[in-house]
Amino acid sequence: MLAFEPQPLPWQLAQWQQLIAQRQQQKLAHAYLLHGMPGVGKLHFAQLFGQLLLCLKPNLETASPCQQCKSCLLFNASSHPDILQIVPEGSGKPIKVDQIRQLIDFVAKTAQQGGYRVIIIDPADAMNINASNALLKCLEEPGRNTILLLLSERTSALLATIKSRCQVLAFPLPALSVAKAWLQQQSLADNDLDQLLVAAHYQPLTALTFHKNQRLKQRQALQSCLATITKGQKTPVAAAQEWQNEDLLCLFDWLVDWLAEMIKWVMAKDETFIKNHDMLKMLNYVSSKAGVTRLYGYYAWLIEQRQRLLGAANQNKQLVLESLFIGWLHLTIY
Repeated sequence: MLAFEPQPLPWQLAQWQQLIAQRQQQKLAHAYLLHGMPGVGKLHFAQLFGQLLLCLKPNLETASPCQQCKSCLLFNASSHPDILQIVPEGSGKPIKVDQIRQLIDFVAKTAQQGGYRVIIIDPADAMNINASNALLKCLEEPGRNTILLLLSERTSALLATIKSRCQVLAFPLPALSVAKAWLQQQSLADNDLDQLLVAAHYQPLTALTFHKNQRLKQRQALQSCLATITKGQKTPVAAAQEWQNEDLLCLFDWLVDWLAEMIKWVMAKDETFIKNHDMLKMLNYVSSKAGVTRLYGYYAWLIEQRQRLLGAANQNKQLVLESLFIGWLHLTIY
């Protein structure tokens, strides 16, 4: 469970109150689809609700788990026998049918603590077709006191028959003021908040992770690296060697974001479309040199390469980085 207070995040109160009301009325659905962008706390919500269902002495006034009963202690130790979390076996890998068969076996057994059985599938859109088909049977006949919580960022990747068997809970991005206030409560400095949220696409939990991993420094280092390449002070090969130990996916995410803003800038010349204000000078220079055709070409290449990274294909990191920086250099070479 995430290291926050045992309560829903401030922007999740409406969804929390909806489930609490359903439980009080004994109208809980057997399956819920929690969908929304990454970094909004869907997993925290699912785990907290699962803990509340399993808690032996829930606080009725605050609708929260007590954190003291045997069930809560087992849950916090990640050893509760009546909760099962299904995740991919590795980054970029699918959830396989054998994992769903494990889920089916879990559902077939009696709850060891005599209450609910809770299953979290994160992300549900990672299930391959065989796993998805195997899950359908369980969704149709989940058994008594069994709650399935499916988490998804891409509901379009889920079978329609799965979506139709779940009650949908949407988790939109919080208002900027709410996200900032929450990050301040996590002891983040005010002067970092705007840049952190921009770099994290306004996803609060992603911004918190970026802060802990010092991603703003990495982002600034990438900006400086691109500037030296543009000025001819560093070769793409040398830059690729320097970035060998960094997170490739993060680099591609930032470049995709910056290219999208350059395309908007060259098309409209309207600063209201630009959120990376610290890069406005570079965005203006590169986009004016490159023109919209080359910007679109490089943007499409970045998207394609990012998808390959997500697919966990074996790639030569040095060559990928060289291609990335060569592509950037070509934007400003006539």
